[in-house]
Amino acid sequence: MGDHATGAAIGYDGKGMELRQPGVTTTQPGPLEALIHRLATKTNDAWSRHGFDESVFDEVACDALAEAHLVGTLTWNALQDHILAPTSPEPLQSKHPAPEVIPLYNGRHFKIYAHAWLDKIAEPHHHCWTGAFQVLEGRSLNGYYRFTPREVVRQGLTLGHLELAQHQIHTPGSVVGIKPGSEFIHGLQYLDRPGLAISIRGGRLVGNTCTYYRPGVAVQTDLEDPAVTSILRVLQILHHTDPEAFERRLLEAIPRYDLLTVHLIVFEAVRSGWSLPASLWETASRVFGRRLDPIEQATRELTTLGKIVQLRSRFTDSDLRLFLAILCLGRDRRSVHDLVAEHAPRADVIEFIGQSLASLLIDAEGDTVPDAMAHGLGRLALGASPEQLPPSLAGELLSVIVTVHEAMAGAPIYEPLFTGAPVDA
Repeated sequence: MGDHATGAAIGYDGKGMELRQPGVTTTQPGPLEALIHRLATKTNDAWSRHGFDESVFDEVACDALAEAHLVGTLTWNALQDHILAPTSPEPLQSKHPAPEVIPLYNGRHFKIYAHAWLDKIAEPHHHCWTGAFQVLEGRSLNGYYRFTPREVVRQGLTLGHLELAQHQIHTPGSVVGIKPGSEFIHGLQYLDRPGLAISIRGGRLVGNTCTYYRPGVAVQTDLEDPAVTSILRVLQILHHTDPEAFERRLLEAIPRYDLLTVHLIVFEAVRSGWSLPASLWETASRVFGRRLDPIEQATRELTTLGKIVQLRSRFTDSDLRLFLAILCLGRDRRSVHDLVAEHAPRADVIEFIGQSLASLLIDAEGDTVPDAMAHGLGRLALGASPEQLPPSLAGELLSVIVTVHEAMAGAPIYEPLFTGAPVDA
C-alpha cells in the first residue's frame, strides 16, 4: 500500500504481508496499531477498486469508518497507550500544524489522523482534501455554512456574505463526508471534554484551506507571504520592547499596506493579546473606506470567540458548554431560543437559558441559584421587561436579576440576547 509508517521496524504492504527491516528486532503490533492497519487496508482496497478516483473518496472513507466499529475501541485511553507506551512505534513521518491533531497513519494515497478536542472553537472553514471524519467520544455542535463571494480583494482575501445553513449535534458514531472547497464549510466545538474524532483524508490537495468570519470574510488559512511575516515579527518585537514605537510605526504604515495585510495584523493582535492603537480603525477607514467594515466586524467576532474559549476552559458541564456554543451560532434572541429548543429538547428553554446565565454571571458561593431568579433572568434574556416578570420576583431578588442583566449588555458574548425582537417563550 505504499509509503506506510506504522513504525520504524514494522510495516505492511497493503496485502496483509508484514515487512521487516533487516537486522531490526520487532514486536507484534499492539491492538490499536493493528486496528489502524485494518482500517488503512480496508480503505486502500476499497479505493483501489475505483482507481483511486478522488471524486468518490469521501464515500469510500465514510464507508470504511462506518464499517470499522471504532467507537468504544479507539478511545482516548487507548490512544494514550498507543502514543505514550514504551513499546509504541517510532513517531510517524507525518505532521500537522493544529495542536489537537495526532497523526496515526501516513500512506501513499491517504492519511489517518486522530483529533483530540478540549476547548478550541473551530471557526467556519473549508478543507483542501477529500475524505471523512467520525466522532468517537464526546458530542460536537457543528454549523454548516454558505458563503456568497462579493469581492476578491486579492489572492487569499475575499469579502462576501456568510450564512449559517444548518446546525447539528454529532454524537459518537456520526460519520461526515468532506469535499474540498467552499461547497463544504463547517465549524464546530465539542460539548464534552475531551472529545475525540478520527479523519481519513486523501493525499491530493485541491486549492487551499480557507477560514470564514461573519459577516463575510474569507481568508486563506495557509497563506504564506514572506513580507507579511516580516512585518508581523517586527511589530511583535516592538510591541514587547517599545509600545510607543509600535503604535507610531503601525499607524504610519497603515496607508502603505493593502487590506489583507491590515486584516492579518489585527487578527495576529487579537490572537497574541496585543494592544492596538485606539485610532487604528479610524486611520484604516480613511484608506479603505467601507471595504474595511467587514474586516472590523470579523475582528470583533474573533475577539468574542476568544472570550468564549476562555469561558469554555473553566467549565466541564456539557449543558453550559452547549449554551456557550449556542451563543456562538445564534445571531439574535429568536435564533438562541430555537437552538436551545432543538439541541436541549428535554429542558425548558427559559429555565435552560436562565440557569446557564446564572452559572456564568452570578457568584452563588456554592449555593444553587433559586429557580425564580433563573426564570427571571431567562425571561429578561429573551426580551421581557422587568415589569413583565412575575410578582413573586420583587425587592432585592428583582434588583439582582436586573443588575445582572444590565451587566450582560456590555459583554460581546451576550450580544445575541440583546438583538432582535422579544421572544414570547
